[in-house]
Amino acid sequence: MPMACKDGVYRGMTRFNVRGIDLNRGWETNKPIDPELCPENYCLQNWLTERQRQNKLPKLTICFHNDAQGNLHFTHLNNAPKGYPERMRTFEELLTEMTWFTEGSVSPEAHNPGSFGDGLCAIYGIDAFIFELKAIHAEGLGHSPLGSDWIQLGKDFVDVIREYFNQVNK
Repeated sequence: MPMACKDGVYRGMTRFNVRGIDLNRGWETNKPIDPELCPENYCLQNWLTERQRQNKLPKLTICFHNDAQGNLHFTHLNNAPKGYPERMRTFEELLTEMTWFTEGSVSPEAHNPGSFGDGLCAIYGIDAFIFELKAIHAEGLGHSPLGSDWIQLGKDFVDVIREYFNQVNK
């Protein structure tokens, strides 16, 4: 699903749907998502549940946001998938090495209960995290990202993903 919040983006927002629901929240174990308030996440939850039933879950999911810090938000749950911290460290190293991203990840003490990353890790055992895209001033660029910088990040990101899977699937 390339974009889960088309109505929010269209209205100049990022994570909030037309009903004002933050699509990065509400991902909790044993709590179904309300299809009336949050049809986007309801559909995604159903799709993931069906994929789980078929034993075909994604190996990695990333929720892109934007904020003033531009960090990666990895889950710090005790029930994260086995080897998760090591794989996320690999991902962060590759991202820093292969793109202009240098902002790093949030502190291990940071925790966002019910967030997309924490929820998908806890509910489905999927490696998941939040990638905040920093639109104000990217340290690795030394200025605010321009359109061409975002295009380059996207191109380089494909190589990061490819190399990430090459390394973790060894």
